[in-house]
Amino acid sequence: MSEPVPFEQVPLGQTDIRIPRMGIGTWAWGDRVMWGFGREYNEADLRAAFRAAVRGGVPFFDTAEVYGWGRAERFLGTFLAEEDEATRNQVVIATKFFPYPWRWRARALRRALEGSLRRLRRPYVDLYQIHWPWPPRDIRVWVRALAEQVQAGLARAAGVSNYNLEQMKVAEAILADHGLPLASNQLEYSLLRRDIEFQGLLDYARSRGITILAYSPLAMGML
Repeated sequence: MSEPVPFEQVPLGQTDIRIPRMGIGTWAWGDRVMWGFGREYNEADLRAAFRAAVRGGVPFFDTAEVYGWGRAERFLGTFLAEEDEATRNQVVIATKFFPYPWRWRARALRRALEGSLRRLRRPYVDLYQIHWPWPPRDIRVWVRALAEQVQAGLARAAGVSNYNLEQMKVAEAILADHGLPLASNQLEYSLLRRDIEFQGLLDYARSRGITILAYSPLAMGML
C-alpha cells in the first residue's frame, strides 16, 4: 500500500507554526450529553480516529477545556503519549479558554491553561484561544491575559474564537501592543453559514494575515 499524501502545510497566521489545511475537531471526544460518547462510540474509536488522522497527514487537533468537561484534552494527552517522540513532535494542538461568568480575575486564564496542559501532558500548547467573547468581563481583560501566557512560553500563539469583526480588531490591537500577532479566529463557516463573507470579516482577516479556522464546515453533518 502506498504512503498517504500529506495535506498541504500552511502558516498559522503570521507565526512560524505550520498546519495542514484540514484539522480535526474534538468537540465530540468524551461528550456524553450531546454526542453520545459511551453509547455510539468509545475511547477505542477515538484512538483509531487519532491515529488515522496523524498517519493520514492531518496532525492538527483543535480541542477545548469544556469539550467533554476535560475528557477531550485527556484523550489527546493519552493518545499522544502512546506515540513515539517523532510523531508527537509533528502534532499541533490548539485548545481554548472558556470565559465562565464566575471567572472574574485575569489569572483565571493562566490557571485554566495550566489545567489544559496537565490534561494534554504538554509543557505548552501550540495555539491558545479565547472560546467566546462573552461578558461580564470585557474581552480586553482576557486578551491581555492571553498575551501574557504566550510571552511566558505556555502557548506558542494566541487566537480567538467566535469574535466578530470589531472584537477581532480589538484583540489584534491588544496583542500588537504586546508585540504579538493575532494568529487566528475560529468561526462557524460552511456553505450554510457564510456570514463572515458578508460582514467583511473574512476579507479583513485575509488582509491582516489572520487565519480563519472554520468549524462545522459540513454544518454538523447536514452537508
